[in-house]
Amino acid sequence: MGSEWRYVAFREICDHSAFGPRFSSDEYAIDGNVACLRTMDIDNNGTIDFEAMPIARLDLSRLTSHILRRDDLVMTRTGAYLGKVAVFSDFRLPVLPGAFSIRFRLDQSAALPLFVRYFFNGPEGQRAIQSVATGSAQPNINITNLHSLEIPLPPLSHQRAIAHILGSLDDKIELNRRMNETLEGMAQELFKSWFVDFDPVIDNALVAGNPIPEELADRAEVRRAALANGTANREAAKPFPAAFKHTEELGWIPVGWESKTLNDLGEVNRGRSRHRPRHAAHLYGGPHPFVQTGDIKAAKGRITSYTQTYSEAGLHQSRLWPAGTMCITIAANIAETAVLTFPACFPDSVIGFIPDEEKCKVYVAEYNFRILKERLQREATGSVQDNINLETISRTYFVMPPIKPQNEFYKVFNPVNERIIRNERESLTLSALRDTLLPKLISGELRIPDAEKLAEAALA
Repeated sequence: MGSEWRYVAFREICDHSAFGPRFSSDEYAIDGNVACLRTMDIDNNGTIDFEAMPIARLDLSRLTSHILRRDDLVMTRTGAYLGKVAVFSDFRLPVLPGAFSIRFRLDQSAALPLFVRYFFNGPEGQRAIQSVATGSAQPNINITNLHSLEIPLPPLSHQRAIAHILGSLDDKIELNRRMNETLEGMAQELFKSWFVDFDPVIDNALVAGNPIPEELADRAEVRRAALANGTANREAAKPFPAAFKHTEELGWIPVGWESKTLNDLGEVNRGRSRHRPRHAAHLYGGPHPFVQTGDIKAAKGRITSYTQTYSEAGLHQSRLWPAGTMCITIAANIAETAVLTFPACFPDSVIGFIPDEEKCKVYVAEYNFRILKERLQREATGSVQDNINLETISRTYFVMPPIKPQNEFYKVFNPVNERIIRNERESLTLSALRDTLLPKLISGELRIPDAEKLAEAALA
């Protein structure tokens, strides 16, 4: 089948191509009128993180020709993000491709954008893109060189079938991601209710007639209404105290609870010493996963994949952190947090925390870590950013409940966590199948009916 397919120069299926426009980051504004699709908002598979796109306020009258249309192909063109390809669908605001991207508008009577996206993100397409990149320190690609690339062009019916097979796997992966996002949100809301807003403690204090600190008066009114209308969970509140005490570090916290730092609750350290050998290339390319700041940002809470490996020699400059380590970035993307699901190394721009489970249950530590993320990101502006380091993070105070309330959270969250893990494992399996099928379908090595059966079996 593949032998019947013709190869054409990319220019033959492009109706129009253009670089993304430039504008100042000073023009970003929460109440802006246009979104900007940056290179970092596209993952290696070509999925766009629409909610991560920054909003800007710009004069669109001079940028009309740059605004993305449905089915436009966007390719990242420089640096570490070079060669990622996405197909734009739709967004609530007009969207501009970033200055380090190229927008292609295809002749859809000849080429299906989703098929072309899968080709370019596959092994053959990536090799083709890298072959026309110029520059060593900062690789770059331009429109002229990309137009010269030869790409396979099967009949449209085959393009649609291939895009449908691979797209059905991606759709299920995306569904699992959204489901896990919802489950994580539910768990986070519960954690906030119990261990940040202290709802069960306020409930118990109100029932017992104990005084409520003035700082918690607004929340007490909310809980008074919940008790009155029967929506308060009185059973879950039993392991919680019914009064508050004042602490120097954190203000009012429940009686019997403590103010603790990460140093009090486990091991905190940098991923790797700042010392590096004169020639560091031998550190990479090995059996050990090496998690970078970009992997942590993309993980959305749990690190299940990585982009680089670390050699045995590299371990002399680092260490292998165990699964369950909580990571937080202190450079580039400040205070991005995620949990390792496998043993891995990471650089000195990442701090690792291993909780002592006798003092702090993992889930409680994990959600406290997310609160730390929000706190640090609020503070990470200007010169303050320089102060976000190992010392400040390890000495940050948290409210730490006794083990009983932590165990109560475990009881509720365990079934949710098990579902999250099942979804993650299924998505990893589907992702591996997609990556296996993609080059074989693109090359014509695998017949479409056979691929359909494999995909259907995996999705059943």
